[in-house]
This record gives sequence, C-alpha cells and structure tokens, in this order.
Amino acid sequence: MAETDAGAAGASRVAVVVLGMHRSGTSAFSRVFGLLGCDLPRSLVGADASNETGYWESQPVRALNDRILESAGTRWNDWLPVTPGWSTSLKAPGFRAAARQILRDEFGDAALFVLKDPRICRLVPFWLGTLEAEGISPRILVALRHPLDVVASLQQSNGIDPGVGHLLWLRHTLDAEFGSRGHVRLFASYEQLLSNWPLIVERSAAAFELSWPRHSNWTNAEIFSFLAYGNRRRSGSPAAMANMAGMPDWARDTHAILSRWAEAGESSADFAALDAIRTALDTAAPAFVNVIAAGEIAAAKLAASVADHEATLRQASLRFDHQLAENEAVANRALAAREREHAVAVALSAERLAKLEAEIIATRHQHAQTDSALRQRQLEAEEATAEAAQLREEIAALTARFEAQSRASADLEAASASLQANAQQHAGGDAEQARAALAAQLERHLADAIVLRDESEAAMRAARAEIGKLNESLSKTQTNSRQLEIRLGGRFDELAVLSRLLHGSETALRSALAAAIDARRWPGVPRAVRVRLQKRALISSGLFDAAWYASFYPDVAAAGVDAALHYIQHGASEGREPNPALAHVAPLGEGKNG
Repeated sequence: MAETDAGAAGASRVAVVVLGMHRSGTSAFSRVFGLLGCDLPRSLVGADASNETGYWESQPVRALNDRILESAGTRWNDWLPVTPGWSTSLKAPGFRAAARQILRDEFGDAALFVLKDPRICRLVPFWLGTLEAEGISPRILVALRHPLDVVASLQQSNGIDPGVGHLLWLRHTLDAEFGSRGHVRLFASYEQLLSNWPLIVERSAAAFELSWPRHSNWTNAEIFSFLAYGNRRRSGSPAAMANMAGMPDWARDTHAILSRWAEAGESSADFAALDAIRTALDTAAPAFVNVIAAGEIAAAKLAASVADHEATLRQASLRFDHQLAENEAVANRALAAREREHAVAVALSAERLAKLEAEIIATRHQHAQTDSALRQRQLEAEEATAEAAQLREEIAALTARFEAQSRASADLEAASASLQANAQQHAGGDAEQARAALAAQLERHLADAIVLRDESEAAMRAARAEIGKLNESLSKTQTNSRQLEIRLGGRFDELAVLSRLLHGSETALRSALAAAIDARRWPGVPRAVRVRLQKRALISSGLFDAAWYASFYPDVAAAGVDAALHYIQHGASEGREPNPALAHVAPLGEGKNG
C-alpha cells in the first residue's frame, strides 16, 4: 500500500474511483455506489442510445480528460501509451489546477463521493495525485468485463474494428492496474455485479474500510431494480468465451489473471506476468500503428465518401421533396379549379334535378286528376246510355198502346158504319134510338182515342227530346273522353322526356364524381399523395356522404376503415352508391301503368 494511503481509514474525505475500459460496466458500478450513499457529480453526462440508464460521470471531468489526452498527442480510442513526458510539460500544472477546481465544483466538500470516467484509466497517476493534493483518499474499484463482450459492444456502439477493440481493452485495463498499484483497491467483474451484487457491496465495504451510509433494505430494492431492469446485458461463460477464435493471447492471459483476482483477491505474484504483457504491448504497438492508421485513414475516407453520398442523397431527396411540393401545389391549384367547376356543375345539376322532380310531381298530379275526370265521364256516359235505353223501352210501350187505340178506333168506325147501314135498312123509331145511342157511344170512344193519341204523341215528343239531350250529352262525353285520352298521351310523352332528362342528370353526376377521383389527373404523383388528393376531391365534390355510406354498407362500418378511402379504393369499382339520392332514384315511367 502506498505511503499516502497509510492513514486511509482515518481520512476525512474519500473518493471511490471507478476504473475500467469503456463498456465494462463502470456506469453500473458508479450508480450502485451512488445508491449506497456516495455523492454523484453535479454535472452528469446525460443518458443516450448507447447507455440508456446514464453514465453517472462528470461532464467537466470527461471534457478535461479529452483536453489532457489531446495535449499528450493521443485520444480516448488510442491503444498506444500516453507520452511519458507530458506530465512534465509546461501545460501540466495548468491541467492539475483545472482538475482540482473541477473536484471542488463538482463535489464541493463531500466527505464521500464517486469519481468515474474510463479515460482516467490512462491518466491514473494524474488523478490520484490530484485527489491527494486536495486531501482526498482514493478507494479504487477496477471493473472487469470479458474482452469479447467489450469488443462486441464497441463495434455496435462506435463501429470500432474488433482487432482495435482488443488493443483498447488491453491498454485501458493494463494501465488501470499498473497505475493503481499500492493503493486501496478491489477488482470486481460486471458479471459478478449482475449475478451477486450483495457480495460486491459487502466486499467493497470491507476492502475500502467503509460503512455505506445509505445501505438499507430500501437501498437493496433500488439496486435490485436498477440492475434487473436497467442493465440486461449478459456475458457468456468466461471459460467458453476464452476459447473463442479471434481473441489475442495477451487479452486472454490478462483477463484470466484479473478474473482470478476478482474471485479470490489480487496477488503480487502476477505483477511480473502483467508487466511483461504491458511491455510487449508497448514494444509491439508502434510496429503496426502505421498499418492500423492507414486502415483508419481508409475508413475515414470511406466514411467521408459515404457522407458525401448521403449528402448527395439528402440533396436529391430535398430536391425531390421540393419538386413534389411544387407538383402537389400545382395539383392542388388544378384540383381547386376543377373542384370549383365541379361545384358549379353539381349546383346546376342539383337545381335542374330539383326542377325536373317538381315538374314530374306536378305532371303526375295532373295525370291523376285527368284520369279521375275520364273515369267520371265514362260513368256519366254509361248512366246516359242506360237512361236512353229505358226511354226507348217506354216509347216502344207508348207506341204499342197508340197502335192498339188506333186499331180500336178503326174497329169502332167500322162498327158505326155497319150500324148506320143496318139502321137505314130498318127505318123506324127503335132504330133511330139505337142509332143515336150507338153514335153517342162512338163519339165517346173517339174522344177517348183522341185523348190517348194526344197523350201518346206528347209522351213520344218528350221522350224524343230526352233522347236528343242524352245523345248530345253522350256525344260531349265521348268528345271529352277522346280529348282526355289525347292529353294523357301527351303527358306520357312528357314523362318519357323528363325521365330521359333525369337519367341524363344522374349520368352527369356520376361522371362528375368519377372524374373527381380519377387517378389519371395526377400522373407521376406518389400513390400516398395521390390518394390524399383523391380524397380531398371526393369530399369537395359534395357528392359523397361518408356517414350514409358507412351506415348503408355495414361491412365498411364493421371494418372500421375511412369511408372516403374505401369508396376510392374499392366502392367505386364495385358499383357502390356515394349518396342516398343516387341510391334511391326510381324510374320515372313506372307511374304510367300504376
């Protein structure tokens, strides 16, 4: 243990420094220490797609580390060692002063806090010296994760080649181990944290000689929830993964040693092996740096070319979008003009249709009246014919009576003549009396016959006059019937003309509707845009009733689709009606025989 840590147990301020390669679980360890009671920095790096649960590290510390690495001629994703002479350069004191100020700004006078940034792995002596200058005792947790997991995560999140990923893992891990030797430290794997975090809490408290101030049952529940739901990444079996092809021997050996330390505690007997690997890495790295650099340059050029192509594609896309917007604007203007034309045509057609329907109703009413009058005239003619027949029968009876009276009068005259002749032959008083009596009787019969004749003639004249009137009435009735039939024929012709006009109006409305949604109006327009234009034209035409369409066709309502879109895509071609008026138009000639 270093001399500066001899009195660590009695230190007034402690910093838990989490070291480890990027993507090794350092964020999860830092969050757990925060839940146990360590203060976190005031300016946290925000979560992102690569780390959705947060980094739990200081943004100013990260920024300062990037500046230090850049000043030393390196960067976070470099596998070469940091230039040894940078710490003695004229810029080094300024960085130390900046680091001390950041510690004050980020943590104030906190007695226990957590400091974490994977870049610190390459700058361990700098940050440990800064903490000690501030009177802060470091407790170091070195986070381990299988190299293959780290390499795969780096490739996914940063696009780093696996070969370079192994070198980065070696550089950060070996530098963190070597730079923290002699200090209070604990090695723990990310796999251990996920599978048995209570053991890590217990071992870290013992190794750091600390009592976690916030450790409680509630804290345990928070840690469990965080690790169970926020850190679902799992590693494969170390033994199985160690045999996977493509893993360098240096990385395999280093991981094996440190994994053993994480299980049983570190052993100074392994320092020599780790130093040998680190020395070999430092010696060999310059030999292939040019090759890797050339690859990175080629990759950068490729990325630049891809970026150029993407920029070209974006510009082409913008031009296409602009042209599409212009085309849509032109189409909208044309559509608006067509819609105005259709609106005028629809209004005129509707007005004309209303007039035709009113004329049809009036014509049907007149037809009903005329038909009623014709039936009345036919009834009157039938009654007049019956009366005429009855009068003819009465005239025939009177004529028969008249003829009978005439015959009786003739018989009387003949009898009178016979009596007169007999009287002349038998002259005498008795004969004279008989003749006088017979003459009186004949006169009475003659008077009766004359009265009967006069009555018969008067009745016959009255009957003939009545028959004349009936014939005249019947002639007028027949004339009226012929006129009514002629008028009815004209009305039926008018109804036929109106029916043809109404059918023409219906055809015009259907043609206007078909033209409004005709896809050929927008040649070259993408289907999605064209469908929106068709829908707008359909609604603006005023010929589509969406609510009626959905209720009249239950399958449309049951499917829960947009009524207008269904009519455009299916209904029109299936012959479905767009509104109740067109659905209930009846043939106008049906009343002709009704």
